[in-house]
Amino acid sequence: VKDTYDREESMFVKAQKFMSAQQGAGENDYDFLLRVEDLSRQQEIGSSNRENVMRERFALCVSVKGLRNVKVRQELMAKPDLTRLL
Repeated sequence: VKDTYDREESMFVKAQKFMSAQQGAGENDYDFLLRVEDLSRQQEIGSSNRENVMRERFALCVSVKGLRNVKVRQELMAKPDLTRLL
């Protein structure tokens, strides 16, 4: 029975969870960033240095988009290069 119902999530489910990540009520910014980073590592992007840089930048964009604090989100979106914050 376990083999039938204990399936791994498809890449589409993993991608949806990653792309739609939203900061939960009471979740601090750092914990949210760590959660999005973990979700990004579940994506089948690759493991080369270039692919890791792309994944990290994409995770940063998803993190900013999912922040609950609108003022902070707008301030971060107004910056020309968020990677300088890393």
